[in-house]
Amino acid sequence: MYNKITRYCSMFALFSFVFVALATGFFHLGWWDVDTILAEDCALVNTEPTIAPRTIIIDAGHGGRDPGASSGDVLEKDLNLEISLILADLLRFMGHQVIMTRTEDVSLGSQVPGQQKRGDLQARLNLSRQHPEAIFVSIHMNTFPSPNVSGMHIYYVRNCEESAEIARRLRALNMQHLDPEADHAPKQSTSALFVLSRMSNPAVLVECGFLTCPRDLELLQCPNHQRKLALVIAAAVVG
Repeated sequence: MYNKITRYCSMFALFSFVFVALATGFFHLGWWDVDTILAEDCALVNTEPTIAPRTIIIDAGHGGRDPGASSGDVLEKDLNLEISLILADLLRFMGHQVIMTRTEDVSLGSQVPGQQKRGDLQARLNLSRQHPEAIFVSIHMNTFPSPNVSGMHIYYVRNCEESAEIARRLRALNMQHLDPEADHAPKQSTSALFVLSRMSNPAVLVECGFLTCPRDLELLQCPNHQRKLALVIAAAVVG
């Protein structure tokens, strides 16, 4: 019961944040026309989406036995899931169908020793192939030997214009509203990215920040910043 109450409170905070963001001009979400949503008294006027709903697969990277990157007791897998759950709630609120690769701290795929990592990645890829019409969004964190390296990095499916366009929008929105110094050009996927390089869906992998950068680490653990990240990613994904 406590977990349900906490989740409902978090969802209420998220939706309140959305309306405040719209009312204060945080940014224009393409799925609604701000001028027709909010009257002068900030009352909700029109909630009809202006684009057709999409199916979106949200992939919270790592999980279970695979913690991903870490900084002290802060684990990438936990941050990935926290942001992914917020993003899922937001996209559903916007009228889109959401499929998640995981909703809790679990590994996917084969449990056979020696095949676990490959099996986990393959399970994520298989899910995308079951929904070829879906946009695939993978949430991750980054690390680097130098603590001075920071900011969001974005990868997209090679030779897929929709993927490239989502990546460009995300970079622009992130720089405009969250991190003006994160001027990292989106990159095409390589064979090093197992899932993305084998994907036929439009897809992006978002490295939300660096756990090795003190400033990024602090922000990535902040619920308010997580909500802002989710809003920016959602806006980029649905255009």
